[in-house]
Amino acid sequence: MVSGVGPKDTLQEYDIPLIANLPGVGQNILIDDPQYAAQAEFDYNFDQTAPITDFGFISFEKLPKQYRGSFSSVTESVLNQFPADWPEMEYIGGDAYTGYNTNFITADPRLEDDGYEYASIDSALVAPLSRGNVTINSTDTMDPPLINPNWLTAEADVEVAIAGFKRTRQFWANMHNITIGEEYLPGPNVTTDEEILAFLRQDALELWHASATCAMGKKGDPMAVVDTHARVFGVQGLRVVDASAFPFLPPGHPQSTVYALAEKIADDIKRGQ
Repeated sequence: MVSGVGPKDTLQEYDIPLIANLPGVGQNILIDDPQYAAQAEFDYNFDQTAPITDFGFISFEKLPKQYRGSFSSVTESVLNQFPADWPEMEYIGGDAYTGYNTNFITADPRLEDDGYEYASIDSALVAPLSRGNVTINSTDTMDPPLINPNWLTAEADVEVAIAGFKRTRQFWANMHNITIGEEYLPGPNVTTDEEILAFLRQDALELWHASATCAMGKKGDPMAVVDTHARVFGVQGLRVVDASAFPFLPPGHPQSTVYALAEKIADDIKRGQ
């Protein structure tokens, strides 16, 4: 936006000369820390600690029928638009306690030297429908942007998230061959959908897959920023080739999809398109 490409009103607010009025720039954010990853790699190489030592269990699933009975007609209609093989949930196993998401500086004070071993199963929405936005904070590119992730605002996201939480409880309940203590977080007293949702809103964590803020679409769509060749509408010689060009976030992790997009656009450029 600070280059003059984006919503006209926002650019005028910061006295930025308008090059292309594209209201879709910064809208549609789907957020599924490089610094965190770099530190984890350093710690592992230094003394074989940090999250990289985790056993790395990840699985994907379309929620079973028994968890879909409570879905509203709106949620069913939205989910039925996806291909039959698209998962809705991702489950990430952790050989440690991963539930304290209040901050990333201190550990959960309730766990200090309590004498127990912990394991976790994190559930994640891999095809979110809630849309947020990002915009500029000033004309200085060094100033951080204003980000509104808008999590859990779509009805379908709320219902799927609650069902996914219940599904992880079933996983634990079915581990008959090992001894497992009482659920620690949020605890067995959290049972109703309202209580589960309140916990999720407080403790939810992103997967750092932000995308779709320069969405690909048809010319004339006010939310479209690039065409099918990733060329920015109204601007010569500028393309966007990363996850922000996705019109929506496919399920799973987007790395391979970004590679595929880059290969496709590279071929377009070689063909002069």
